[in-house]
Amino acid sequence: MSNIDRAHSPAWASLPVIGLNEDPDGYDIDARTPNGEQHLQAFAERSAAARQAAGLQARTVSYADHSLAVADVFRPGHGTVRGTVVFVHGGYWKGAGRPNRAFLAPAWVAEGVQWVNLGYPVAPETPLPEICRLTRGAMLAMMRGDAPFGGMDGPIVLSGNSAGAHLVAHALLEPQLQAAAAGRLAGCMLLSGLYDLEPLVSLPANAWMRLDARLAAELSPLRHDVPSLDAPVLVTVGADEPDAFIGQSRAYARHLLGRVEIDYREVDGRNHMTMISALESPDAVLGRIVAGWLGLRADGQ
Repeated sequence: MSNIDRAHSPAWASLPVIGLNEDPDGYDIDARTPNGEQHLQAFAERSAAARQAAGLQARTVSYADHSLAVADVFRPGHGTVRGTVVFVHGGYWKGAGRPNRAFLAPAWVAEGVQWVNLGYPVAPETPLPEICRLTRGAMLAMMRGDAPFGGMDGPIVLSGNSAGAHLVAHALLEPQLQAAAAGRLAGCMLLSGLYDLEPLVSLPANAWMRLDARLAAELSPLRHDVPSLDAPVLVTVGADEPDAFIGQSRAYARHLLGRVEIDYREVDGRNHMTMISALESPDAVLGRIVAGWLGLRADGQ
């Protein structure tokens, strides 16, 4: 990080990397996010209603031999599909939250965008390396249009929050995915992610992650070379999130700086849960950027 050219770097590149190891409680999202359970309940209720939205076709496809290795695909009932957004849910790799992210889809589908909520088997029953392998394979199949992900029309945006942001960032390390993404990937939107897993080895979260130092390094996007991408990346985090998550996001954005088209944003007034709804429509605070990548808006800002 010391080799950053401060004279020619964006202002965010000089922000201090805070909280990675200083505050172990900073990784305890349940304790540090106000009204977390209420937000999750609201996601579930809104998602149940979203599946009944007019003009929305929904199907669930299985991409591996596991009941949670499935994706919910929400597609416009009529008209041309203008692109696809893939969203990988969070939950600290142990939460099977895919069904309760359906509320993100209707506003995008109404604008002709296909929305895919990618689920995955969870820890501790499924080891983290296997979760990474399965989700990486699913994203590769989407980029290629391979079964069971036919109909991935138009440009594709990869997005995810928390553990989902980690899984997207880790998948992008795969050379085959980088090759398949060339000319197809419109952008990557990484919300509130964890990119260096080493601090988690000594925390209660390791009860289900089951990492040692070697495995943590192997699975940390921050510890690897920057992927070769021709699409923009936005690393973003809520300004009201714990310092550990802010520090992780700052560190990863700086890791990418100068090697890919990268921007970084801390969203005022958002915490770990409310960041998710910042993607719920093409007019939402982060949705506008995705809409710009897909060509839905003249200005994605």
